[in-house]
Amino acid sequence: MLTCVQLFSTGAIALTVSLLTETWPDAVATSVWGWFGLSVLVATSLRYLLQTLGQKGASAANAAIIMIMEPVWTVVLSVIWYHEAMPVHKIAGCTLILFSLLIYRGSQPIRNIFRKKTFS
Repeated sequence: MLTCVQLFSTGAIALTVSLLTETWPDAVATSVWGWFGLSVLVATSLRYLLQTLGQKGASAANAAIIMIMEPVWTVVLSVIWYHEAMPVHKIAGCTLILFSLLIYRGSQPIRNIFRKKTFS
């Protein structure tokens, strides 16, 4: 149910913004609608459902890390699969995400040291 509500909300908001800000073509080819349907059902809904089910048993911290790493994996796989270029802004974005994770996960031992000194 959570997956349906989240995807419906996102889709409704995106459709409203698109209708208000974008120019729509007069006609759309049938093949485009087929690819759009597959994209919505397989690439988005099924992936999101599987990800939600898979993270149900994970701790909140691990689930957050998985979600944060999603754009990094998307870029890496697009470079490998589609042979896309890796310009500086993509490298910078991935580096910032990875660096933030290192700070987040690496700062825990440092926090524990300060807590022991404070309470001792």
